Amino acid sequence: MDAVRGVAALSVFTLHAFPFLAPIHLPHAYLAVDLFFMLSGFVIDHAYGNRLATDMSVGRFVVARYIRLYPLYIFGFGIGALAAGISLVAGAGNLDATGYAKAVIAGTLLLPSPTWADDAMLVPFNYPAWSLMFEIAINIVYAATWRYWRVPVLIPVAIAGALALIVVGHAYGTTGYGAYWTYGWIGGVRVVFAFVMGILIRRLWTGQARHSRWAWLAPIATLPLLYGVDGVAGELVTIILLFPLVIWLSAAIEPRGGRAFEVLGIVSYPLYVIHIPILQLVERASTVLHVQPKDYAPWPGLAIGAGVVLLALALDRWYDRPVRRWLTARLGQRPARIDRGL
Repeated sequence: MDAVRGVAALSVFTLHAFPFLAPIHLPHAYLAVDLFFMLSGFVIDHAYGNRLATDMSVGRFVVARYIRLYPLYIFGFGIGALAAGISLVAGAGNLDATGYAKAVIAGTLLLPSPTWADDAMLVPFNYPAWSLMFEIAINIVYAATWRYWRVPVLIPVAIAGALALIVVGHAYGTTGYGAYWTYGWIGGVRVVFAFVMGILIRRLWTGQARHSRWAWLAPIATLPLLYGVDGVAGELVTIILLFPLVIWLSAAIEPRGGRAFEVLGIVSYPLYVIHIPILQLVERASTVLHVQPKDYAPWPGLAIGAGVVLLALALDRWYDRPVRRWLTARLGQRPARIDRGL
């Protein structure tokens, strides 16, 4: 699962870095968000299900999730806010000083920005972070209602979520909404189905993972799913049928000596929350220097990708882990056995 999440995060980078990477492209990598939500449902239920049933309150659970998500989120958001502030001073950008202040306050609180009149994105300075807001929301619902999350309840909820996705897909031609205020509610449909499906897989799968040399099949299988879907029907088949198979396979087999798999998992979240602000900084620098990245692609994109991965590893080691340890100690939290989901 670490490797699957890492491959999905890298695919999101290739989607957003296309001007620097052309012709390297995964056009449907936005579906990785559905995979993240599904993985999160599995991992959160595995890490916290028993604790919520015994010694963990809803409040402590929410604090634990914020400790997991917030430090890296605010780092990426801070880069984006700094870049947007420079644009504001230079007389560019979509927001005036008042709108910028609103977006900074809302973003710092991990809330949608009330600046839809000037910028349609929920998080103007780091738009992939919209998924974190839906993640936090579904996590709170999960913790508050965990007593009812039984298989007989999860199955009809998952079916209803799948039907809702089908309706959305055929009504709007895609399920890939969530980052913008327009149709932002579709992000809620996506997270409900995927998160519930992840929990359902966790409850139905009761075996022990086996070590196998074929464990690489699970992360590799995600690449054609993020590239080869064709139209809304392909999206729906991928989300509703194929992603659950990938997660089931990921739960069933583990690699032998899987250091590379572990590294992919380590870089996945920091890469996800910092790559857009960094790409935007590079784009602004390219504009100032009158350089067209597409004229040199894919080499700038590969260099940026390598740099972002190295930065993600550094942030995990020297920033995120120490900060989370400090917050955990200060807030009296007991670390979960596993808490690597988005």
